[in-house]
Amino acid sequence: MRIGILGGMGPAATQHFLDVLMHELSECLDPRRDQDYPDMTILMESSMPDRTEQLLAGRTEAATRINAALAELSGQGCCPTIVTCITAHALIEPTRFETDVLDFRACLIRQNGRVHSEPLGIVATTGSVSSGVFDAIAPECEIVYPDDEHQALTMEIIYGPRGLKTAHPDAAHLRGLLDRVAGHLRGRGAGFCVAGCTEVEMFAAQQSLEDEFLFPMQLLAREVCHTLARERA
Repeated sequence: MRIGILGGMGPAATQHFLDVLMHELSECLDPRRDQDYPDMTILMESSMPDRTEQLLAGRTEAATRINAALAELSGQGCCPTIVTCITAHALIEPTRFETDVLDFRACLIRQNGRVHSEPLGIVATTGSVSSGVFDAIAPECEIVYPDDEHQALTMEIIYGPRGLKTAHPDAAHLRGLLDRVAGHLRGRGAGFCVAGCTEVEMFAAQQSLEDEFLFPMQLLAREVCHTLARERA
């Protein structure tokens, strides 16, 4: 198995996923030497246009580049491939999820049905929300979205001048905003929140909020590890 990782969207989010993947590989495979780890090809496409901006403006450059990068990884023998940006999943050609790209939504459905079976509150970019990327899980899981006010707070958490996309986010300020958004979603009936942006997952993990949030990137990493373990059994 050669794992493909399409990252750079953003760089810190990609680093978070790699840290999670290495942890899950260690837990699942108990590797004793370099050769016990799977091969990986990592593309850091940090110059990719912002996915939310592209979706809201109806532009296609990001979609074209994302799918070209996925084709490049596939051509190098990568299967499966993980895209470390949740919003980017709205721009991936659907047939890719049937062949080489892992779909975080399938992992969420399995995890929620196995453990929680409660409505899921979505903490994600406006691009993800407006694209309907989470609606695909609605037949299996009840989805709760924030109102406009709290969606704006979510965008401030991610994109604000002290937000998670910056090199030096204001953790105390952002924790207060995240608590407000999560509390609002629980007030709307959500049992758990989905960290529907990888930077939000990274921050929620740093804040030890595992009991309140589901982490899509962690679920993808576990899916890779379980697949690898089955292949090696």
